[in-house]
Amino acid sequence: MAVPETRAFLPKALDRDLVELYRSWDKMERAHHKNTIIDFDLATSSEIKAAKDREEVLARFEAAMKRDDVGQLPEAVRELVTLRLNASRTYLLALLGTRIPFADYVAQTLGVQPHLFEEAVIEHAASEVNSALEQLGLPGKSIAFTRDQALRFQEEFLIRDESRLPRQFDYYLSKWLPVLHGWFSFQLNGYDIRLEFAREDAYWKNWISGQLDLGEINFRINIHSRHVWYAGSPETLALHEYCGHAVQMILWHQRIKQGLLPQFFGILTVHFPDQFMLEGLAEVLPYILPDGVQLEKKSVVLRNLQYYTLLVMNNVHILANQPDGVREAHEYAVRRLPFTSEEVINAEIRDRRDHPLFRTYQYVYGISKHTFLTYLRKLDREAGRELLKIAYTRPMTSHQFSQCYKDLLGNMSVR
Repeated sequence: MAVPETRAFLPKALDRDLVELYRSWDKMERAHHKNTIIDFDLATSSEIKAAKDREEVLARFEAAMKRDDVGQLPEAVRELVTLRLNASRTYLLALLGTRIPFADYVAQTLGVQPHLFEEAVIEHAASEVNSALEQLGLPGKSIAFTRDQALRFQEEFLIRDESRLPRQFDYYLSKWLPVLHGWFSFQLNGYDIRLEFAREDAYWKNWISGQLDLGEINFRINIHSRHVWYAGSPETLALHEYCGHAVQMILWHQRIKQGLLPQFFGILTVHFPDQFMLEGLAEVLPYILPDGVQLEKKSVVLRNLQYYTLLVMNNVHILANQPDGVREAHEYAVRRLPFTSEEVINAEIRDRRDHPLFRTYQYVYGISKHTFLTYLRKLDREAGRELLKIAYTRPMTSHQFSQCYKDLLGNMSVR
C-alpha cells in the first residue's frame, strides 16, 4: 500500500536539515510575532539559531522542495514530506498577506478537499443528540435540542466550579487508559503531563503540546468567557487529549528513539496534512474505545453534540469563505446550533474566515471525524482496531489513510 511502512527513513542530512528548518522558523515566530509553529516536538533536542524573518524561511522551504534527495525518496515517504513542505510554504504565504482561495488553501495545507455535508447527514446527527438527551432520564420532560431549551440545558450541564476540572480529568484518565492498554501495550513512564489553566480568546477549549525528548507534555484548559464547560466534556476530552493525542505522540516518540521513524516525522505543526489523522483518531475514541465500558450519559450527550456541531461548522466554514458569505454563514449556524450563542458563532466565523491558521486548521475536525466514523462503521471490530493501531504508530496523509482503509476492507471480504 502507498503508505509509510513500519520502518521509514530519510537521508541523515535531509532529516537534520528539515528539523533545523522548522525549529529555526518556530524560534523566530515566537520571538518576533508571538506565534507558535511547532506544537509537538518529538525529535532529539538541539540548539538552533532563529531564522532572520519569514521571507528567509519561505526561501528555505522553496529550496528544500527542490532538493534531489527529496525527489529520490520512496513514493510513500516522499508524498508525506513534500505535502508537509508545501503546506508550510502555503501557510507562510498566508502569514505574509497572500489571500489564497479557500479550497486551494485547505487542499495545500491539510491535504483534503472541502465539501459540504448533506442536510440528511446533519439531521441524522441532530436526532442522535435528541436521543442522548432523552436517555438522561431527567425528572419530568426531557430536554429538547431546541433554542428555547438552551437555558434548561445549561442549568443541567453547566460546570460552575472550573477548579474541579483537573481532578475530573485525572479520574477519567484512570478510567480509560486501562481500556486502551487492552488494545495494545504502551508506556507512559518518563513523560510528565502538566495541566494548567489558560484564558485565551480562541476557539480551543483545551490544547496539548510538548517537547517529548525532555519528557514534557503540556495540557492547557481554556476557561476564557468564550467557553462554557459542561458535564460530559471532561470525559470526552480526556479520551481525545490523553488517550488520543498524548498516547499517539508518545508512541511516535518511542519509535523515533528506536530508529523506526525519521526525526522529521516528529516535528508536528497544526497546518500539516498529518492533522487529518491526528484529529480524526482523537475525535472517534469516545465512539470506539467504550467496548464493554460505558461512557456516562452526559458524556454521550456531549459526544453526540460535538459531532453534530462539527458537521454544521464544516458547512459554516465553507460558506464564510465565499464572497460576501458571512451573513449566510451566520444565518445557517444560528438556525442549526440552538445551544450555541450568537457571540460564539460570530467568533467562530471570524476565525474561520480571517485567521491565517484557523482558516485552514479548524476545517480538519468535521471532515476527519466523519471520515473516521464512516470507515469504522464499515469495518468489523478486528479490522477497525487494526486501522486505529496504524494511526497510533505512524504518520500519513488523508489519502494514505484512505488507502489503509480500502486494503483492510478488501481483506475482510476474503476472510
